[in-house]
Amino acid sequence: MVAVSAVSMVLAVLLATLLGPCHAASLGAFDIVPNSPGWVELMQKRDAQIQQMQVSQERWDASVNHLYTCCLMPNFTETGFKVVPMPAKVHERLLTALRNDPRRSEGPVDQISGDVADFVNIGQLGFKIMEELRPMHEDLSLIHI
Repeated sequence: MVAVSAVSMVLAVLLATLLGPCHAASLGAFDIVPNSPGWVELMQKRDAQIQQMQVSQERWDASVNHLYTCCLMPNFTETGFKVVPMPAKVHERLLTALRNDPRRSEGPVDQISGDVADFVNIGQLGFKIMEELRPMHEDLSLIHI
């Protein structure tokens, strides 16, 4: 069953890629979910960026990710996401890491618009924070992890 699903997914992505940019509230043969004006606009903007990519493997990878994001993954809220306040202690620790830890540049990436991204190595802090945020994630997803 998994192999059939994987093959079906590859064929579906290939079809969506060949059909070109998404129009209205769909991406090829798939409906954009949720079908709200803001989400549809964002997905169409991402689709247009993907179509501009020159390297076929990068365009394929981005198309697969985009199809999952806009059409196949279930949303846990009405809008697909929820903005909640970050715990103050988590924010303080991340801000300290941002200000004090060395950064490295990713370099130009054609899929990312704007300034060149920097990375901050936060080491084990990331794992600690994810564990602290686990209850918030479980509440949002309604899944105990």
